[in-house]
Amino acid sequence: AELMVGRRVSRPSRAASTPGETLLEARNATVVEDGATRLSDLDFHVRAGETLGIIGVSGNGQAALGRLVSGLSQPASGELVMFGQTVTKFDPRQFVAQGVGRIPEDRNAEGAIGDLTLWENAVLERVRDRQFSNGLLVNRAAAREFTDRIIKDFDVRGGTPDSRIRLLSGGNMQKLILGRNLETAPRILIAAQPTRGLDEGAVAAIHARILEARAKGAAVLLISEDLDEIIGLADRVQAIVKGRLSPPIDAGEANAQRLGLMMAGEWGKA
Repeated sequence: AELMVGRRVSRPSRAASTPGETLLEARNATVVEDGATRLSDLDFHVRAGETLGIIGVSGNGQAALGRLVSGLSQPASGELVMFGQTVTKFDPRQFVAQGVGRIPEDRNAEGAIGDLTLWENAVLERVRDRQFSNGLLVNRAAAREFTDRIIKDFDVRGGTPDSRIRLLSGGNMQKLILGRNLETAPRILIAAQPTRGLDEGAVAAIHARILEARAKGAAVLLISEDLDEIIGLADRVQAIVKGRLSPPIDAGEANAQRLGLMMAGEWGKA
């Protein structure tokens, strides 16, 4: 890592915390998309000030889980509960308005529009908010000010609010996506593969911000294939295998060997 980024880099890790109330919960939720069952009988909960890590080999339902908790799909049976209320309307814009922040799995396909500017991408999910719009026109000054704040607070390098976002490196694009969510202090943060393909410097910066959100009381759902990321950030861990979730284990019990067994579906041996 030191050779790649030119300096010594250490990943931050979680401090002890006392979780609060449950903010996000799935109760026996099954998701069917395009006629195929993607998720089966999901049970999990995430509390305020806590990170639940979902570990798994790629292609086992992580993307479908991300869509469910972002309001892009809904359960065919069972429930998704947010802030103590069963969700009846699955609408991504409404989820954002209620306090859900989302780092999507694919930053290029789902998180940003390459030919739009940084400021346009920064307000992409909130363009109808009163802060940025009067209902007819976008308040560009407010949007640029918001973007400037993200650039400074999250150390986004390589562009100005008026630069095309496709000109940024992957790490800086991811920091902008993270910043547009965390600047609004979400109560729930969905982080799907948040550091995939990034250098160690960007990984450490993003981990620090995820831990900061947890420390401020956010319920963090971390979906990742990176064992070190899960072990370093999560308070509890569940494995996803063929669209099903294992029983949870506490972070103190999580190690590479045990998580490997869980990812293989050997839950009785883990």
